[in-house]
Amino acid sequence: MKTIFSSIAFLFVLSCSTSPVINKEKENECSKYSCPMHPDHTSSKPAECPQCGMQMEPVHADSTGN
Repeated sequence: MKTIFSSIAFLFVLSCSTSPVINKEKENECSKYSCPMHPDHTSSKPAECPQCGMQMEPVHADSTGN
């Protein structure tokens, strides 16, 4: 029983640890970043919004802007 629990815990940790890597790869594909609260503030690299200090998020070419 202890072995089964350890195996499940290991798989859970492993699955959680791979997600940030995938997200970082997607961020690297973006060429433009914007503030979620102030979309008129943009940057060519990850940065903080000069108006509110929030971290700018990647804007993908397939975004509709809605």
